[in-house]
Amino acid sequence: MKLIPKIYRDNNSSAEIKIFNLLKNVDLGSGWVAFHSLNISEHQYKQWAELDFVIVGPRGIINLEIKGGGIKFQDGMWFYTDRYGEKHKNSEGPFNQAKTGRYALQNKINKQLTNSNKNLCFGWGVVFPDTSFNQESPEWPKEVICDERFSINSDGFKKYLNRLFDYWESKGKFQKLSVEDKSLNEIVDFIRPNVD
Repeated sequence: MKLIPKIYRDNNSSAEIKIFNLLKNVDLGSGWVAFHSLNISEHQYKQWAELDFVIVGPRGIINLEIKGGGIKFQDGMWFYTDRYGEKHKNSEGPFNQAKTGRYALQNKINKQLTNSNKNLCFGWGVVFPDTSFNQESPEWPKEVICDERFSINSDGFKKYLNRLFDYWESKGKFQKLSVEDKSLNEIVDFIRPNVD
């Protein structure tokens, strides 16, 4: 898969490095692009938001929220343990973070590219590359979750991405784009344009 940028943007996240390297070796066919660390200037309740990865291709657009290290969910609060053993608490959680990021990106694309979205499939997923996460809940569908089992190698991650697109496609009737469709290039160019 093509990555933009081609070189990992260092943000001290070993989990994102791992996913970046997996995506480099995932082959979903022609026309697929993964954007790392995409900033969103308009968000439902944040002044500024960042999407860890956005994947664009003929099947649609998916954003991924990556959470490395240890994960704990207790009494409605999320707790993360980073590689230094430091604990962090968050009430928003990775699922809501991914969901609101998806809608912020979709709204921006729909507003700017009124003829390009063609009822595309939009979705989101959450990746826990360093831990097992198989707890089911009404708050998160298991299909959107990738844990260490699917992030061991690029084949496992490809299975996760296909399962993720299958899940979101099952939610409605969406149009797929051909690789030659100019709308696909317009979306890619809009998400991260080259400026000189």
